[in-house]
Amino acid sequence: MNGKALGKGREEAKFSEIGTELAKARLLHRGAAHLPLAEGTPVRILLAVRWPICPETVTAILAVVVQQERFHCLLPEFLALLERRRWRFPPEWLPQVFEAALRLREEDLARALFRFSRSWGLWLAGQHPRWKGIFASAKVRQRRNTPAVPKQTAHLRVRWPDLAYPMWKRCVLSWMSAPAAWASADGALTLALTQGRHPWPDQVLPFWRTYLEKARSKHPHQISAHEQALVRAAALRSSPERFLEAAEDASTWPYGWQNAWNSAREVATLRLRLWLAFQ
Repeated sequence: MNGKALGKGREEAKFSEIGTELAKARLLHRGAAHLPLAEGTPVRILLAVRWPICPETVTAILAVVVQQERFHCLLPEFLALLERRRWRFPPEWLPQVFEAALRLREEDLARALFRFSRSWGLWLAGQHPRWKGIFASAKVRQRRNTPAVPKQTAHLRVRWPDLAYPMWKRCVLSWMSAPAAWASADGALTLALTQGRHPWPDQVLPFWRTYLEKARSKHPHQISAHEQALVRAAALRSSPERFLEAAEDASTWPYGWQNAWNSAREVATLRLRLWLAFQ
């Protein structure tokens, strides 16, 4: 191949790449087409990131997560899986993702959304007054995990999301066999399981199930806020397969427990579908 033909081929490849990036930019602007633009903010073409768009099966799960409020809690895990696979969802879904993030008001979600969307997400958030504050907490410096070793576990004050996973797991495994630890609504075990972001070890679920059965026998027609929090946390943080196995006969429990169980099983079922889509 002579030099002239080689130069022509490189030029065609360059224009093809530019065309692809402009097509991505048009998709991004399509997400903002229905929004009232912020006053005094010039509209400029912003090229999207180079990650490929996720498969349609993953986008379908995103639609369920953002359109039904009971599944908004799965958005942080969804973004983490996308980031790990280096995928992105179609930009026209960003408005609904922002609305879900506003309802959750979680600092960790804001940081994950900031890492995932970067400049194109910042641009789009700036076009709507409601969304401008989403990334405010994401710009604050990242907190470092503090591996503080607890001396007494009774009333320990720890920011559980910041605790390193090995330390968090060691604490949970050492406390889970104590019935009194489960019964305390503001105890260290309950706070670690309900406030932490780490996945539950499989060993926790049998003790969790035993405690809930005892609680059901004491007050069969009413579930406390403490027990509801443990059921929700298990659906979000434990293995969805193990959770669904542990909750298999929950339909036979008294009516007072049914809403909590049904909601948790729906979340775990969608999480299992999400995991399979990212395999």
